[in-house]
Amino acid sequence: MSAGRTAIAAAALIMIASWCVYLGFRPGRVTVAGMRARFGDRAGGSDSADASMLRSVGESLAGGAVGRWVHERLGGALLLADTTLPDVLGRMVGAAVIGAGSVMLVAVGGAATGAVPLSPFWIVPIVFVPVMFVVVQFGSVRDRAARRRRELERVINDFVQLTA
Repeated sequence: MSAGRTAIAAAALIMIASWCVYLGFRPGRVTVAGMRARFGDRAGGSDSADASMLRSVGESLAGGAVGRWVHERLGGALLLADTTLPDVLGRMVGAAVIGAGSVMLVAVGGAATGAVPLSPFWIVPIVFVPVMFVVVQFGSVRDRAARRRRELERVINDFVQLTA
């Protein structure tokens, strides 16, 4: 492929990616049904296929060693963060898959265009990036639990000062 064709292909891909980002950030129309689904009963609401698939993966992992390890580390934070162990495990698996997939796409895309050589050293980021994505999900649950704990302490403090 010549340099001109490569530049045209890269420009087309950048334009398509920019259009997709624009569509992703553009606010959608707000309907009554959408607002009811957003603020209504969250436990009885219908989930997307991706969320239910991740939840089923999390449920299968929750009974094993991984589930026990995560439950030991998070424990009460799961209750404070208003989430369940299968949900957290599913999000962790999803984040790991997205991280590994994105690094593989970058490696293959870079090798296909000749920008970077395809070498065995790509295994390091393919392993490291998903681990970091999982750590971010783990920290997200802890941060949400800490925020709720602070809110609860403030409410209790305000109540005690009000009644004293």
